[in-house]
Amino acid sequence: MQDNPVVQSLFEQIEIPLEDVNLQQEKVKNGENKPVDIRRHAEEWVADHQDLFDSWLSVALN
Repeated sequence: MQDNPVVQSLFEQIEIPLEDVNLQQEKVKNGENKPVDIRRHAEEWVADHQDLFDSWLSVALN
């Protein structure tokens, strides 16, 4: 991360609520545990929190 300060800044900002993490883990426990499932979970989370995600990117890029 030292070689890419934008990525470092982005990672420093990311805070995913524990409730959201628990919901995702429940999906995994119920069989949605393939890499394609995990990616879909992440993409759905971002889509549901697009404004927050965009704000993280904006800060990281500036």
